[in-house]
Amino acid sequence: MNKEKLVAQIFLGLLLVTPLVFLVNLAKNPFLIQGVLLNCGISLVMLVLLMLSFKDGMRLPASPLDLFWSGWLALAFLSLAGAAWHNPQGIKAVFFMGMDNLLFLVLNCVLVFYLAFYLARSEFFKTAFTRVIFIVTFLACVYGLLQYFGVEPFFPKPIDYFQGRVTSTFGNPAFLASFLVLAIPVILVNWLAATGIKLKAVLGFLLLLAVTTLVATSARSAWLGITVSIAVLMIYLLQLGLKKQTGMILKILAVVLLLAAGTVLLSSKKELLLERGTASFNPMGMGTSLNQRFLMWSCAGEMFIKHPLLGQGWGLFELFYPSYQASYLLNPAVAPLRTHANHAHNEILQVAAELGIFGLLLGLYFLRILFKRTNLVLRAETLPADKLLAVAVFAGLLGMITDSLFNVSLHFVSPALFFWSGVGLIMGLGLTGESVQNISFSSWASKMTWLVTFAVFMMIIGYNVLKMTASLGHFRAMRYLAVSMQADLPETQRKTLLAAEVDKLEKAFAIFPFNIDIAYDLANAYYRQERLLEAESTYQEALEINFGYEEIYVNYGITELVLGHLPAARAAFEKALALNPNSTMAKDSLAQLKTP
Repeated sequence: MNKEKLVAQIFLGLLLVTPLVFLVNLAKNPFLIQGVLLNCGISLVMLVLLMLSFKDGMRLPASPLDLFWSGWLALAFLSLAGAAWHNPQGIKAVFFMGMDNLLFLVLNCVLVFYLAFYLARSEFFKTAFTRVIFIVTFLACVYGLLQYFGVEPFFPKPIDYFQGRVTSTFGNPAFLASFLVLAIPVILVNWLAATGIKLKAVLGFLLLLAVTTLVATSARSAWLGITVSIAVLMIYLLQLGLKKQTGMILKILAVVLLLAAGTVLLSSKKELLLERGTASFNPMGMGTSLNQRFLMWSCAGEMFIKHPLLGQGWGLFELFYPSYQASYLLNPAVAPLRTHANHAHNEILQVAAELGIFGLLLGLYFLRILFKRTNLVLRAETLPADKLLAVAVFAGLLGMITDSLFNVSLHFVSPALFFWSGVGLIMGLGLTGESVQNISFSSWASKMTWLVTFAVFMMIIGYNVLKMTASLGHFRAMRYLAVSMQADLPETQRKTLLAAEVDKLEKAFAIFPFNIDIAYDLANAYYRQERLLEAESTYQEALEINFGYEEIYVNYGITELVLGHLPAARAAFEKALALNPNSTMAKDSLAQLKTP
């Protein structure tokens, strides 16, 4: 087996498995499991590639996006340095959150792109990539529709975090819908190219599954995304002279959409679908969903205005968002919209807020190269199948970008994995004439570079294993706490469970002392056991990891109040009110301090 095929098989395995793994009964944050799986998997791919290339070196073709990625990574580092400079008291939080998001950028975006780009010349990879999309679509949609009709084949009770909307293995209806925005055009062009009746029937059924599931997600931004995706696909098919085929696609889509709508309306959950669908034509009827986005967009705009050049810092939107949100919460009409926003829910504003004007310019450059490269593939002497694949993936990517104007999918593992794989595939299709860099590991300096790179990927795997181990312990601790809160539980058993909770949390925090949830829950556990000095120090550590949570300041202030440290308590409550001026507990506690 040659090197390229082995790397392709491992990478394709990751594309297949990652979006199908969502274990809600192992970790408090199931998305973390997907992230750890992908991070370790991509690191493993790179380790294999390094080992196979040590003797003979490797040949890397230049990518049309080399300049984009160099600029984006440099800007991300500069923006984080700027955030640390402007927030010396919170440098630890900037470092922890920034580095975590840098790892996502490098592993889930940059390396995924380059692997797909590197493998796009292989017929094996192109064929297998399409089949992976088909398999993931089939399995995720079948499971999602079973959930939608009240059947849960894997877990003891139905998973319904989103009130009747389909989540499947993607864990969030928006993430599943975003993937389907890419998958549906790929299914359509393969249906067009299929010659046998059986294959057309199979692909037609898969299309029906995908469209039905997309409707059942009630993901309105993805509905807009798929509309853009299909429109772009039609335009490019007409450009390729496929007028008859374009008409066939419109007809099959009309039939499939009618069947899909009829199917989902048979469910008892149809009221939610109808409500969200109707609201799509009446923005005022969207209520909290849209109003909360307006709040996040306003805060993102303020971040950009305050830091126009380099932004607030790559991956730091969540950290600074509460301090921007606070002034809006003084308005009684806005106060109920308070949230811990992890992203801006608009990719343009997200980039503007975190990376400033330079980030926006790089984003425009990326779109220009994506359009240019797609058109180049269509004009080049490439196989018709490659042109159809390029058109389908490009249409899907534009649909995902449209979806991201109201969504956060591109910042989560599975949607981002397929997005950047698709970008890499388009950039590598029909690759001719580009310069190739030959990398040899014969000199002493190159051997040291190889060794350092190898060690870095080993450390990334170790880092993710520690993160996962700590998360599993944290989840177990929270189960102990849940059981201990049962009203009819004997006091001795309650104390035993609380002691077990503390033990698990201590071990988890020792393994991975960068997780804000573990630090906060451990501090709360210490407080419940009246270990106030340990609670005090752990709340302080939690605030060093993330200073944007009002709840931590409130609980820390209460601990200081009980300890008799009144100035520290007052400062903590004031900080809590600076983040949330409507915090009843912080207000009452401050009033208690002022009472003689």
